Amino acid sequence: ARREIKPQQPLPDWKWGIFARDEVAVYHGKRKMGQGKVLRVDHARSRVWVEGIKLREFATEESANDPDPSRPLEYELREDSVHYSQCNLIDPVDGRRTRLRWRYLPDGRRVRVAVRSGALLPRVPPPPPDEPREFPRWSERLTTPRDAVLERTNIAPQWAKQRV
Repeated sequence: ARREIKPQQPLPDWKWGIFARDEVAVYHGKRKMGQGKVLRVDHARSRVWVEGIKLREFATEESANDPDPSRPLEYELREDSVHYSQCNLIDPVDGRRTRLRWRYLPDGRRVRVAVRSGALLPRVPPPPPDEPREFPRWSERLTTPRDAVLERTNIAPQWAKQRV
């Protein structure tokens, strides 16, 4: 009889130490797959997408949704996900892979610390936006004009019976 595989519980969010834009080294057993920048993470499935690692051919959306079945599919190379346990952060001191520990600073902030060198591993800030975003004022967006509120829209047609 086959043994049933139980699904593994995902790592809770507060334990995650790998974030987008971090530099990581990816290993498969003892074999190094490479190192690169984390593009995105999926906490629910414990997966990480790393730039230039585990490239795979994916069908483009245009060719996959093409109504003509005789046309061949077009493919593009994209990164596929890697399990988070195969990723190690890069130590800023010597550039080698390291594990991390969570520590608290005297001011109460929770920070990542490299086990190899004891150096702090700061979060990489997001890149600045290309254009400054203008946020619409919520009162202008959510307030209905007075004449639209007072407009009568439930007028019965001529053929409908009038109740007295």
